[in-house]
Amino acid sequence: MVPRKFLVGILMLSCSEKLDFKLLEVRESESKTHTQAEILKKSLDENGLELRVRASNEAESACEQRLSAAKAEIEEFMQTTTLIMDMLH
Repeated sequence: MVPRKFLVGILMLSCSEKLDFKLLEVRESESKTHTQAEILKKSLDENGLELRVRASNEAESACEQRLSAAKAEIEEFMQTTTLIMDMLH
């Protein structure tokens, strides 16, 4: 017959090994979760950057349109001024 202390020791060792294994699984899961969180964060940062770039490009386009309109007005003003000066001479 196997001594009782020996059986208790084996049982405790088995439980300890199972706890160690579960702890290892939890740590691995936690590590994977942190990695996934970092990937998500980077993805969100990139998405935010894309939105800012898009908004910047749209603002640049609007500014270029206003600049073109202002240049056209200046050209028209210069032609009108030249016409008036010619009429005065």
